Amino acid sequence: ELRLLDPAGTPEPFQVRVVDRWGDESVRWALFDFQATAADGPSRYVLEPRNGRPAAVIASPIVISQRDDRVSVYTRAGVKFLLSRGRFFPLSNVSIDGVDLLDNAITGLVIRDADANPCSIETTAVRVEDTGPLRAVIAVDGVVRAPSGDQLLEVEARVHAYAGHAALRLQIRLRNPRRADHPGNFWDLGDTGSVYLEDASLV
Repeated sequence: ELRLLDPAGTPEPFQVRVVDRWGDESVRWALFDFQATAADGPSRYVLEPRNGRPAAVIASPIVISQRDDRVSVYTRAGVKFLLSRGRFFPLSNVSIDGVDLLDNAITGLVIRDADANPCSIETTAVRVEDTGPLRAVIAVDGVVRAPSGDQLLEVEARVHAYAGHAALRLQIRLRNPRRADHPGNFWDLGDTGSVYLEDASLV
């Protein structure tokens, strides 16, 4: 058991997740999350054995509610994020103290095909990947459809939420599921199976 000390020697709350173990089940790799406050110049945080001493308590942990195909994330900063299956990607709604903020008609991931025509994006699955009290991660899967309705691309997002903060970190990946051809073993861009886009923007 460990505890984390800030530069002043005060215990700081943290969360930890084991990502790999040795053959004897001891920890090989672990991911530590904590919220650092850095002044000018470097700041030194120290992990040390607890030796029976109390660890810092997370006063306002993230609250996650999951029901059917909907995930609600409350970061305790007065902000609630909603992610769900349907027509909106990656967020369905954001509210502060019960007041909705998003205009879904203009907000979200916007993709235009090679002719600059708007594509539709459908969220097909939402799942919680990490439910830590300081940082939570929600995975959002979807498909991008051409104006004809045909599937153009697959899209995936990772939404990172942080306790006590209104900001999110978004990681978005577009994937072309079509097999590419490599005539003569030349890996040229734009061969058969490629997808051309005029624009992909998060607005």
